Amino acid sequence: MDETLDSRRRLALAGAHNVRDLGGYRTRSGDITRWGRFLRASSMHLLTDDDQEALVQYGLRTVVDLRRTDETASEPNVFCRSAQVAYHHLNMIGDEGLETELSQRYAQELRAGARMEGDADRIAYTYCGWLDQRQSMVRDILQTLAAGPHAALFHCAAGKDRTGVTAALLLGLAGVPEETIVADYGLTARFSVDHYQTLPGANPAVRTWEDYQRESCPPQTMQMVLDHLAQDYGGCEGYMRAVGLGQEEIGRLRDGLLA
Repeated sequence: MDETLDSRRRLALAGAHNVRDLGGYRTRSGDITRWGRFLRASSMHLLTDDDQEALVQYGLRTVVDLRRTDETASEPNVFCRSAQVAYHHLNMIGDEGLETELSQRYAQELRAGARMEGDADRIAYTYCGWLDQRQSMVRDILQTLAAGPHAALFHCAAGKDRTGVTAALLLGLAGVPEETIVADYGLTARFSVDHYQTLPGANPAVRTWEDYQRESCPPQTMQMVLDHLAQDYGGCEGYMRAVGLGQEEIGRLRDGLLA
């Protein structure tokens, strides 16, 4: 059975299309990641009252919003003033033009003759730039997720890029095989293509989730990111130590991840 397609994986909510539990993944040592502890998601700004109540009943007590300041201002998270859920805005990539800088550097690499192979390379280059240049913020995100014993949800806009990198770090720490981490990243396409097709400027050639995956979240992208983490930091746990997490915090994250 494909673990990514477990019927418990996706939470069916009216106001968010890509809300998923990281539970149910088998690790290399034979453990199973815990259901109901870490959730990854797309934007929360359209959640209905019933959606919010369903998440609270699911055990949600912490929300980490990874979006930029302009995104949170225009589409505020419905939990930002909640009395039941602690809301944390931790801007993963910042508002200072990092995306533009990384795009320019990528273009320079291409002009210099670097071997790049389309969208997967371009996206991976961006993700690795976040991991390398926003380490203090990634540390704050992981520390916040480690803090409590209850369900914590982290999200960006589409639940794909910033959220996908954060999910990969957690699953990697738990010892989930790389092929499963890669598959979890690519799963966004299945749950997002219908929403994507409603957006202004959507590519009309994107008709299926496979089309969307090739264009927006090709699995080989995440494999490149995992390779970068292994080569430069010794893996996900090594990266966490490098950004400043202590062994106790790493232990709390691991304990939260494993059933």
